[in-house]
Amino acid sequence: MKETPQPSKVSQMVLRLRRAAERNRTAAVAELVGNVHPREVAEALLELDSAERLWCFRHLPAAMKPDVLAGLEELGAVDFINALSDAELAEAVEEMAPDDAADVIADLVAHRGSTVLKLMSKEDSEEIRGLLQYGPETAGGIMTPDVVSLPSDMTVAQALQRLGEVETDEPIYNVFVTDSQGELVGVVRLWDLVRLKDRRATLGEVADRDIVAARVDMDQEEVSRLMRRFDLAAIPVVDQAGRLVGRITADDVMDVLEEEASEDMFRMAGSDDAELGAGSPLTASRIRIRWLLITLLTGVITSTLLKNFINNLSHVLVLSFFVPIVMAMGGNTGIQSSTLLVRAIALGMVRGRGIVRLLFREIAAGVIMGLICGTVIGIWAYYLIGRGNMSIEYPALFLAFTVGTAMLCSMTFGALFGALVPLTLHRFKVDPAVASGPFVTSFNDIFALVTYHSVSISMIVVYKHVYSG
Repeated sequence: MKETPQPSKVSQMVLRLRRAAERNRTAAVAELVGNVHPREVAEALLELDSAERLWCFRHLPAAMKPDVLAGLEELGAVDFINALSDAELAEAVEEMAPDDAADVIADLVAHRGSTVLKLMSKEDSEEIRGLLQYGPETAGGIMTPDVVSLPSDMTVAQALQRLGEVETDEPIYNVFVTDSQGELVGVVRLWDLVRLKDRRATLGEVADRDIVAARVDMDQEEVSRLMRRFDLAAIPVVDQAGRLVGRITADDVMDVLEEEASEDMFRMAGSDDAELGAGSPLTASRIRIRWLLITLLTGVITSTLLKNFINNLSHVLVLSFFVPIVMAMGGNTGIQSSTLLVRAIALGMVRGRGIVRLLFREIAAGVIMGLICGTVIGIWAYYLIGRGNMSIEYPALFLAFTVGTAMLCSMTFGALFGALVPLTLHRFKVDPAVASGPFVTSFNDIFALVTYHSVSISMIVVYKHVYSG
């Protein structure tokens, strides 16, 4: 006998919170979320409608609100954040980690951010303003300024005593060592520091001088690559002068990876991750319509080209039978190449001679696949034309060869085009994930049709020249 599937913890909470909101049972909210992780509470609130979500959030325990608000911000609930009053935001943001607080302030519309910051303590507001000066997708934008640094002339014994007095909610993996100017000069793993027997040695003497650090203006994807490459639990962030200004931990990088993967998926579909937080169909339509209009435009171009193709080859209309499959195979080959190149760029594999090697490999792969698919479609075309009892001016074998050759050219150029687009976008600092969406698909259709048209016309001209002479 099959067991009845049980509703998830979040689903159960959604039902109970909705019931509490309907009955205006304020005390029930605190009871429901008492032993629940703030992230799960945020996920549950996101399932409620806007009025219920706001009512439930306002009746959460005060200590839980900052963490729940941080979770809602990560889940893209921008409309909800802007629905809170300035006082509510200031109260919650003041208790949040600085990097999370900066993300919330950055989501506010118009000049609300500065208004909320004025309601906070001077120390907290200045810390958040310091983070907001950096781009949201840079090391400075995702770092936390709460970093443990100790002077290089401090002894190991003094350092251990100081670390025991540090008040922080964040785990400490490394001790960053700085000089009198605040410049980062070394790093000591906490575990190594604890095991040192010579407690009179200075941190400058025991610190590892081979430092892996991120500059404040480094792209967040490059930061994640650095941390993966060197297997770091935390990476220090320095300014242009080499002064330590913050750190980025592994959990921050996990958020970055999730954000980048989500962003790439949306862009490949011709949408935007902002749509997750969009409440109205109008907003969703506005986000999607841009790429759909581009696709529509390329469709108009394709239909015009197809009309000219049929006009020019009206005496061999049989060739038009194979237009859809040649276009589809050229487009699919381009998508495969662009997807591979986008991934290679994301992993930092596209550098120097590696670019040329990748291009030649994609062209070679396009030729090989084109030969195989061209042979298959050529055999099918010969069978279809030869057995179709059609009145045709040219031999079936010649037309089949034309279709196969067009398939070969279409797939080869499709592979080359699919590889060149992300490389070009990357060269001009545009996210190459755009290349895997409607852009490559649409333009590959045009490219495949032009190729098929050109090859067919050329083959027929050559045939007439050879056999008329």
